[in-house]
Amino acid sequence: LRNLGGREPGAALRFELRCGVTLLPLRTATLPPASETNAVLIGDKELALIDPGPADDEERALLVRQLDHALAGGGTLTAVLLTHSHRDHSGAAEFVARRY
Repeated sequence: LRNLGGREPGAALRFELRCGVTLLPLRTATLPPASETNAVLIGDKELALIDPGPADDEERALLVRQLDHALAGGGTLTAVLLTHSHRDHSGAAEFVARRY
């Protein structure tokens, strides 16, 4: 487990669980006491994003920066997957699908 970033203004906390599996904790309107939902980015060149939850514009901007960084080497986002339809897991799914 490697922390690839910090929760500084404009930066997202992200963890590399293993090669090709990155955890992106993003603030969402989830059930207390939690305040974040984990999105997971899987792959290297062909990537899948699981549970892009944030409905908030600032958190979506963090997600976009993380995705742009992951795709900068020539990769493509080929799938947006949801484990279930609760808004804290699906809040950015359509946004991400349209953007990428």
